[in-house]
Amino acid sequence: MTKPQSDIAQTITNTILAKLEAGVKPWTKPWTRAKLTRPLRACGTAYRGINCLYLWATAAEKGYSSPYWMTFQQAKKLGGQVRKGEKSSPAIFYKQITVDDQSKDPEDDYNSQNFRRIMKSYHVFNVEQIEKLPEKYFPPITANEQPPCEQKAELDQFFAKTDVEYRHGGSAAFFNIRGNYVQLPNPEQFRSYPDYAAIKAHELIHATGHHTRLDRKFGKRFGDKAYAFEELVAETGAAFLSAQLGLPDDMVEGHASYIAHWIEILRNDKNAILTAAARADEALDYINACVAKNANIPAEEKEYA
Repeated sequence: MTKPQSDIAQTITNTILAKLEAGVKPWTKPWTRAKLTRPLRACGTAYRGINCLYLWATAAEKGYSSPYWMTFQQAKKLGGQVRKGEKSSPAIFYKQITVDDQSKDPEDDYNSQNFRRIMKSYHVFNVEQIEKLPEKYFPPITANEQPPCEQKAELDQFFAKTDVEYRHGGSAAFFNIRGNYVQLPNPEQFRSYPDYAAIKAHELIHATGHHTRLDRKFGKRFGDKAYAFEELVAETGAAFLSAQLGLPDDMVEGHASYIAHWIEILRNDKNAILTAAARADEALDYINACVAKNANIPAEEKEYA
């Protein structure tokens, strides 16, 4: 039986809250430094938005290493069998439906206002809950195998193709809204280049919120609702981008004061984390479109990790 929309949102929010209240980010696995990978469907395509965040949190809680998830029927078609007693996890999708409004003008049949999106859920299992599946669903756990020089070159190339200006110097990392640029300490001030790249990814997500890009509300001071929500978007987006760039999942430590504000937001609004994850994916789409455009590759051909 499908849960009501409010129950789905509350279930997801409760899972994320439990991780935050324990002082850790939902995608962090403290026992491993393996590179972050988006959860994957049976066909190999990546989950997006809140599904990505929620399945990360579930995998971290249950100790799953494989990124693959599938429905009971998908497992059956592949010759697999869900182990007895295993519990599924909810995944969500949005469906657009026509609003039945007899008073509307017949000429407005194609007006977008006559449609609305509803949230539905379905049930998935991690492949580690399933027996007799092909070996490809159980990839070995590996850290980043690229030589540091090659990884640095690829990261530099990626960031250079975004439409954001980066400045270096000082000891703080931030996005300057008025000047529309990202300020960062020099790379050698970080423990490693991937650490530098992870912070850069966080600030790049902030930059997508500028009024010349996606025009998000930034808030006026630390601690106000808009400020805390934007930080939640940036941290979630940075995790998504880190997964795409092959960075480990423990690069950016969640500051306790930020986590406290996120907890307050999620307690007061069960839909907040769904909205934040959607905004984070919008930011990632924007970044990848810029990179693809500057690489003379059509945006639709850009693959997401």
